[in-house]
Amino acid sequence: MESLLPNDKIFFSQARQDEVVLSLLRNKRNGYFVDLASNDATLLSNSYALEKHYGWKGLCIEPNPNYWYNLTHTRTNCELIGAVVGKNRMDQVDFKFDGLEHGGIIGADFDNDRPHLKKSSNKEYTVTLLEIFKKFKVPTVIDYLSLDVEGAEEFIMNEFPLKAYRIKILTIERPKENLRRYLESHGYLEILRLSRWGETLWIHGSFKEEMDMTNLQDFHGKRQYEEQKRAQQQKLTVSTTTGIIKSYDSKL
Repeated sequence: MESLLPNDKIFFSQARQDEVVLSLLRNKRNGYFVDLASNDATLLSNSYALEKHYGWKGLCIEPNPNYWYNLTHTRTNCELIGAVVGKNRMDQVDFKFDGLEHGGIIGADFDNDRPHLKKSSNKEYTVTLLEIFKKFKVPTVIDYLSLDVEGAEEFIMNEFPLKAYRIKILTIERPKENLRRYLESHGYLEILRLSRWGETLWIHGSFKEEMDMTNLQDFHGKRQYEEQKRAQQQKLTVSTTTGIIKSYDSKL
């Protein structure tokens, strides 16, 4: 589902990742992002609003060919990399491709961990994130990294040279403890949980002073859920005698 926002808003991410990035960076224009994995070109995208409305450039890394056409034709200000990112170069992995956002590497430590998934998977060879960064000349200071690879975050990042590249803001879904320790050892701070399903927000401590933290709590996942629930309760009333749900205008 998309964020519950007024119709005149231009944000697309599921847990308001795009909004909080812009809030922290004071509506920065012409920034640089890395979106791994980017998934659909617009639906639930963490980087589309940054590119489309704020002039950002960056990388959309997406191994699933089901998304390549729309990414190529919609995301014209970024580089599209159709590759499976892994720990090492040329490792062979089982990869699940589908038309949903839950595809990815299949394995015991990943979200896609059910043995039966291998029956419908493909054998793919991996590249490293560092290899991609070098090939596409990614700047050593990155404004935003969106990392959502269905449980493979630690698998990808634990060999990545965080001393060579500094990332101002990261969003990571359910980071495992080893990845948390690795990030913390390189100066990263977890500052917020953005969703009930474990989307976390991290910043590099060296950039903290240049960020605007005043509205940060507006993006807290629990608070968003409670506000959404209250809004739904205000618009609906349930008849206890008939069980019929009726809409009403609170002004009447």
